[in-house]
Amino acid sequence: MNTKINNKGFIIQSILLIISISLILFGIYYIAKQGTQFTDKDGKIVDPIKNDSSIKVISPNGGERWDIKSVHQISWTKEGIASTTLIDIFLNNNNNCNKESENCLSDIVLDKNITLDTVYNWIVGTDEIDNIVPLGSYRIKICTAGTDICDYSDKEFTIASSTLLLKTCPSKKIINRMPSIDNGNDNEDDLPSDYFIVEEQRMEIRDFDLNWISANCKVEEEIVN
Repeated sequence: MNTKINNKGFIIQSILLIISISLILFGIYYIAKQGTQFTDKDGKIVDPIKNDSSIKVISPNGGERWDIKSVHQISWTKEGIASTTLIDIFLNNNNNCNKESENCLSDIVLDKNITLDTVYNWIVGTDEIDNIVPLGSYRIKICTAGTDICDYSDKEFTIASSTLLLKTCPSKKIINRMPSIDNGNDNEDDLPSDYFIVEEQRMEIRDFDLNWISANCKVEEEIVN
């Protein structure tokens, strides 16, 4: 009889010990979790690694035509990510390429390690160190800094020339062979010697789409000596 009572007491003690250890471990986990919580600017607790966290590109998101050297805002939304999270911004034009192909181009870095709440005004067509990128179609790519967790523009937008080149046939091209007169003015904006005539008016060659003219026009040339 005494042996049965002792066995029953041992089982009860073991169960209580297991419960106590579980409560202690839960307490340690809870305290640790509280110590790593983040809050956004409104004081709301957010978890920067929760599964439903995301960054989403809003603009440009496809179809825009932005002139080079103009200023436009690259914008995004965040969900479940701390405002202090850092992000990287890239210009991407490899959306249709095979990622295993050597022909895929590297992303162009626009900026790195900027805070998620930054209002980002971009000088269109410039990279991280203000180099000019080629004109063409791109998507914006935004990633959590240093990771492959990224979002892209839904469709391509266009970086275009700020000057629309004329697509019209000149009536004549004047090739000026007359000696120039040095007036002591080093102004780089002096008019070039050669020019087009359109409707009896002088128009500068630099304002025309010369590839289009070559394919579509037969322009008489006149040499002026």
